Amino acid sequence: MVRKGAQKISRHKKKYWRKGIDVHDVEEYLEDVRKEEQQFGGRLAEKKDVELFSLSKRPDRGLMLLKCFKSRKDQAKDVSLKRFQEPKPKQKAAVRMTTSSSSRQVAKLAPTPEEEPQPLPGYSVKFYDIWSSKDPTPADKIQDPELKEYYLRETRKKKKPLPKTVGVNESLRPNLEFPKAGISYNPSPEDHKKLLEEAAQRELEKLKRQEKLERSLFVNKDSIITPEEKLKELCEGLFPAEEEDTGANDEETNTLLTNIRPKPKTSQKRKRMIKQKQIERARREEKRKKALLNDVYRLRSIKAEIKKEQELSLKKSMLKVKKKYERLKHPHRLGRLKFEPSDEPVLLPDEVPHSLRQLRVTGDIMEERFKSWQVRNILEAQVRHKRTRKFKLIRYERKDFKEVTADYIPR
Repeated sequence: MVRKGAQKISRHKKKYWRKGIDVHDVEEYLEDVRKEEQQFGGRLAEKKDVELFSLSKRPDRGLMLLKCFKSRKDQAKDVSLKRFQEPKPKQKAAVRMTTSSSSRQVAKLAPTPEEEPQPLPGYSVKFYDIWSSKDPTPADKIQDPELKEYYLRETRKKKKPLPKTVGVNESLRPNLEFPKAGISYNPSPEDHKKLLEEAAQRELEKLKRQEKLERSLFVNKDSIITPEEKLKELCEGLFPAEEEDTGANDEETNTLLTNIRPKPKTSQKRKRMIKQKQIERARREEKRKKALLNDVYRLRSIKAEIKKEQELSLKKSMLKVKKKYERLKHPHRLGRLKFEPSDEPVLLPDEVPHSLRQLRVTGDIMEERFKSWQVRNILEAQVRHKRTRKFKLIRYERKDFKEVTADYIPR
C-alpha cells in the first residue's frame, strides 16, 4: 500500500482548523457539557446553590442524648477526683419579671432618640428629600422676581427666550394652491384662452426686462473719451509760467488781507448794540404773547386742525396695515437670492388632448412643493450649485502615451 504524503494546507485557511489542529480536548469538553444537560437539565456551573443543595433545619435524632441519662451526666466523672473538686457555686433562680417592670427596664435600656432641632422663632424650616423627583419649591410659588430668576438660573431650569416670530404666520398663501381651470386636459375655450393670455403677458414682461438690461449695458458715446480730450488731459501742467503768475497774485492778495486790521468798537457803539438787542428781545416776547392771546380766540380752528391731523394719522396707520397685509401675500427675500416663480405648464390649442390617455406629463411635483415652501417664506430661494474646482486642472501629454497623428515620428 502506497503511503500518502502529508497534506499541504495553508495555515491561513479555514480548512486547517480541523486538519492541522488537535481538537480532542474540545470534543471531550463538549461531550461533558452534553451529559450534564441530559442528567441535570442544564449546566451545573450555571445553576444556583438553592437548586443544588438543601439546608437541614431539624437536628439529628441519633446524636441526641436521651432524657433518662441527663441526670447521670455529672455523676459519670472519676470518683477518685471528687475530693479535689471545689463545690459548685449555687445559682439564684432568675426573678420573674412582670410585664410592667420589663417594659420599664426595656425603655431604660433603649437608645434615646436624638432631639430634633427646633426652628428659631419667626422662621419656618422644611425638610425634603433631595433625591425625590418632585420639585420641593416650584418657581410659580416664588413671589420675588429676583429670587425667582436666581432659582431658575442655579437649578438650570430657565428656558431660553423664544424668538418673537415663533408661531407667527409669515404668509397668507394657502398650503396647496389649486390649478387653474385652463390647465385641465379638457378645458373650456374661455378658460384656455384666458390661460394663454396670462402666459403671453408673462413672456412680454420677460422681454421688456431683457431689453432694459441690454439698454443699461449699452455704452453712451458722450461718456467715451476722445483722443483730443485725452491729449488735453495729458498736457495739463506743462506750462509753469502761468502758475507762477497766479502764485504771485495770490501772495499779493494775502499780504493785503493780513495788513488790514479791524477798527476797535467805541463804547457808544457797544451801548447802541446792547440796546438794539434788548429791543429785539422785547419785540419777540410781545409777538409770542400776542400769538398766545390769538390762540384763545381760534379754538374752533385749532380743534379742526387737531381733528384733521388725527384723521391723517389714522389714514396712514390703516395704509400701513394694508401694506403689511399685502406684503404677507408675496414671498420675502430670506437669503441672497430672489424668488423666481416657475413657469406654469401651458398647452397650445393644437396640443390639447382629446382624452386623458393622450395627456402628456408636464411639471414636477417636487419642484412645485419646494416653490410652495419658498412662496410661504418657509424655505429660502435656492439654485442648484455647480461643482467648481479649487485649483485649475492642468492637462499635459505624457511621452510614453503620445497621440499618434500625421506628425508622429516613432523612436
